[in-house]
Amino acid sequence: MLAALLVIIAMYLVLALVLLLYLKISPSPGSNGSSSRPKVCILTSVHPWNDGRITFKEAVSLARKYRVELHAPADFRRRRVGGVDIYGLPRLSRRYLRPLNWIRLLYRALQSDAVAYHLHDPELLLPGVILKIVTGKKIVYDIHEDYPSVTLYKDWIPRILRPPAASLADFTERQLAGFSDALVFAAPFIRTRFSFLPVHQEEILNYPRLEQPVAPRPEAREVAEDGECRLIYAGVIHRVRGAVEMVKAVAILQRQNLGCRLYLVGPVRPAGFRQEIEQLIKDCGLQGRVILTGRVSQEEVYRYYAKADVALAPLHPWGNYREMAGNKFYEYMSAGLPMVVSHFPAWENFVREHGCGLTVDPRDPHDLAEKIAYLCRNPELRRTMGEKGMQACRLKYNWEVEEAKLFRLYEKLMGSSVRPRSESLR
Repeated sequence: MLAALLVIIAMYLVLALVLLLYLKISPSPGSNGSSSRPKVCILTSVHPWNDGRITFKEAVSLARKYRVELHAPADFRRRRVGGVDIYGLPRLSRRYLRPLNWIRLLYRALQSDAVAYHLHDPELLLPGVILKIVTGKKIVYDIHEDYPSVTLYKDWIPRILRPPAASLADFTERQLAGFSDALVFAAPFIRTRFSFLPVHQEEILNYPRLEQPVAPRPEAREVAEDGECRLIYAGVIHRVRGAVEMVKAVAILQRQNLGCRLYLVGPVRPAGFRQEIEQLIKDCGLQGRVILTGRVSQEEVYRYYAKADVALAPLHPWGNYREMAGNKFYEYMSAGLPMVVSHFPAWENFVREHGCGLTVDPRDPHDLAEKIAYLCRNPELRRTMGEKGMQACRLKYNWEVEEAKLFRLYEKLMGSSVRPRSESLR
């Protein structure tokens, strides 16, 4: 496997050199300097074009001050959303084909008249280094996760190879990140790995927008006709994110004659796990009680929030999950939903501080069922916790606070202040 990886990297380097030689003798059609506003080029080969953080937060915010183009996997060639020009990349199902999209992104970036490149994946660091050397333009590396820790749990990597692969990922990422002009961190604990680098560093956290379509206030939330308690989990449906325990908890509640319905909103990963979870739902007799929605738009996610009574996040102690409050916490809170989440120390402290939920042993479906039942039987407590969560988001955990930090970062990189445009963000 390591040999195959080296072959892919070697192939990529050869293609990159050929591409550079081609561009050396070819004019760049994008460099026309036709606008007075500088352009930011955002690149991702992993995240979909409608990623909440990349598109609807950072890109749309930056479009208030700069011209912004975003290149991301999509099923279209070009689309304009919130002032952002989005260019689609082919969705490649095979990992060994992904270097083809690296080449596409490198080519597009070199053809662009952008003055800054904003990278969202560690696999784009090498193209970022090439861009820095060839163009001398600004490079921003946006780090969403502690990738070496995540590597230790990758299903497709043989278990014996995961520790050396994680060490290699750690070394490579930290060294290549040093070519960047700025590092952006989606969580505070990620920053410690890069503290030795003499580049500008900024924590821009993944809080929800205040103006996005939030669910009704807790006291106005509609009651299900049959009186059932509606549960929701939003995000990737995965074993280590508590999918099995959530289904088993619903089965326990059904045996206790507590009517409830669970919406699992998001894609199932890995692909083979979908068959397993569907079989579990069938074995527990929960067809129609546990709903797998698949990937849906952000607007649709909020429509599910509007129907829900309790939000769940029983993630296992996996990778960096234990180190920070999950991104979904803030969405749940902004939607006025009380939460039942894993009993990691950081999460317990967060929930206790804001009074917005309960904690459980994520590997114990009986504990999960007990906490869900407690909230389902206490609507006044649900309303109180929901209100407290919403208040915390209005005062502290909102994108508008983080947007200001993003603007300051780019003003420093660009060397001057650019006034935001007045049009709507959406």
